[in-house]
Amino acid sequence: MTTQTLTVSIDSDTAAKLQASVEAGSYATVTAAAQAALATWYDPIQAKEELRRLWRDGLASGPGRPGEDVFRDLMARYNDSP
Repeated sequence: MTTQTLTVSIDSDTAAKLQASVEAGSYATVTAAAQAALATWYDPIQAKEELRRLWRDGLASGPGRPGEDVFRDLMARYNDSP
């Protein structure tokens, strides 16, 4: 992968969060922390397309059930387990 160096300005709270993630051992460097944060950023159009795809997949998966029924079944299953 080709890299490109950019200079950006961020507020002090964001900078502190990036630094804290490094100090906590989550990332080796502030650059790595910033890269991870940017990797999770979605373009609004891509996010809408993904939501539409998930919606279609859900509809195609079969009929739904009322949420109350699902939660009642889950409570019964897990309240009865050892």
